Amino acid sequence: MESKLKEQMVEKIFYPKDVFYNNGIVNLYGHLLSNKVYNLEYVFQNNNFKIIFKKEYENEIYNELLFIFLDINNIVFQTRNDKIYWDSNRNTFVKDYRFDVRGKASGNDVLHGVYSYITAEKIGKPSQELYEMMKKFIQKNKLKIKEEEYNKIFFNQKLGKLKLGKKLKLFEHISREEGIRNFCAYLTVSEKKLVLDSKIHQFEDGQKYFKDMLKQSEKIDKWDALIYLHGSRIGRLFYSKKNIAFYVYLNSSRLDYLLEFKNELKINDEKIKYKDDKTEEIKTIPTNIDFRNQLYKNDGIKNPYFYISNSETEFEVKFFMYLFSLIFHIEDSYKKEPEERRKKRKEKLYNTLKYITFFTYTQEGDMKSSLNEYSKAYKLIKFFKKLKESRIEKDRKSIFAYLSELITALSLSKSNKEVNLNIKSFTDNLLNFKNLRKNYLEASFDLLKNNKGRLGKELSIFENLYLKEIKKEDLEMDLHRKSKIIGEGIGNFEAQVEDKNLLFTLRNIKNHKQLISYFKNFKFEVLKNQEKAKFNIEFINSLADILDELDKCPENWEIVRDYIAIYAIDKYKSVSYAKEQNKGGK
Repeated sequence: MESKLKEQMVEKIFYPKDVFYNNGIVNLYGHLLSNKVYNLEYVFQNNNFKIIFKKEYENEIYNELLFIFLDINNIVFQTRNDKIYWDSNRNTFVKDYRFDVRGKASGNDVLHGVYSYITAEKIGKPSQELYEMMKKFIQKNKLKIKEEEYNKIFFNQKLGKLKLGKKLKLFEHISREEGIRNFCAYLTVSEKKLVLDSKIHQFEDGQKYFKDMLKQSEKIDKWDALIYLHGSRIGRLFYSKKNIAFYVYLNSSRLDYLLEFKNELKINDEKIKYKDDKTEEIKTIPTNIDFRNQLYKNDGIKNPYFYISNSETEFEVKFFMYLFSLIFHIEDSYKKEPEERRKKRKEKLYNTLKYITFFTYTQEGDMKSSLNEYSKAYKLIKFFKKLKESRIEKDRKSIFAYLSELITALSLSKSNKEVNLNIKSFTDNLLNFKNLRKNYLEASFDLLKNNKGRLGKELSIFENLYLKEIKKEDLEMDLHRKSKIIGEGIGNFEAQVEDKNLLFTLRNIKNHKQLISYFKNFKFEVLKNQEKAKFNIEFINSLADILDELDKCPENWEIVRDYIAIYAIDKYKSVSYAKEQNKGGK
């Protein structure tokens, strides 16, 4: 008897696979917590999800789980366009909205998958009478339905004759729930396998990546398909600008961590709406990431240019800044909880982040798409935490807020006619913890040439923190510090004499010998303009130390040249701007 009972029970165990499958497991579990499914038991663990039921209920349970997905995600929905149906209860025609299917493979998914039909024979009325009834109904209700549209329903187009009896099929009036039930039946025609098409993978990267993950070409087990269906609405974080779209998907082989992280982020696919401060209009922005509310209000990042992304890596950096801010300020969302519990919640999220990876999908119109995984989020967000905790004493601004200014400066460094690779290269290097010195250098000269803004006085603090993060040896940090002092001295001198020659000359230095010649030429320029040359002891000592270092290790000439140029240009722009303001004030 016991063995018979065991044979009647079915266990389906779903293990982590790819990003879409894992999100499907987590989403299905989340739906079951709020939707009762009779005759079903389930167990959610960190490495699998198990559902248990009697064999006799398999189809019923499967269809109910499928229904939950279609219902919650509004896959089968009604448009705002009118359609005429036959109401069997009232024995007459009625007007209601049309049905549609999100992500449909073709119109057949709606016509054959959602709608119900009733024949003239079943209605018990002649076709001609039904035809006249429909015409009168359209006229009486002043519906904008063309005659040829309903003629297609009533007449055989080839023969030009009225369809009779069983051959005349009218759309039967159904509720949204009935439409979803119909679509469930349509999807599950096969007992074990489902055709792999857009009904299963409702995400933007098409079949290529999906099939690569599945290692199947045409059909898929219906239970796996169910998981992928629930994973297709996985709560993506996205941003879109014109025809470029960036999407971020969370993933983890630890299902419990994935669930926890998604619950805290409260991700959905709805675009953000906000009230304009000046006009009080409700505006919609093309993203579901509430950058504005999070970074603007909590971190003082107010520049509107910051919230525009033109490359995948730029978007990723801003997304991780948003994510860090969300975690850093999460205690504010739980003010009613005891302080100790709020701190533990934050710490737990930081630790969970170690096990979370992020997939970024980029769609550039119809021309190009890519799906990339990023696994250094924990390290990057820990670095952002150091930036947040480091502040400028004078105005108490955090270096985390400065990073947004640096990103904006890099984004605007080129002229409008030039392709800006500065920001793309910078964000790519930042994400991968590569040296950023060359990015500062290129942007500095572009800002000088195009008379744009500047990288800012906080750059040296940011760079020191970053050099420590990427574990550069003490020598490079020392070269950075002393080269900054020299660069600022040169930049101030050039601003006083109102010349840029010494700045642009730095770009043409190609080796150690030329750098030494540059210093000699600089000394000559100072002698020519002694009345405007003001250098403190720190500058003199730093220059002497750098010359000694270059004498011992001439291979370091490029590091010195780069940092001198970066800080010389920034100081020049700062002093020049101050002089202009003073002139204007007189």
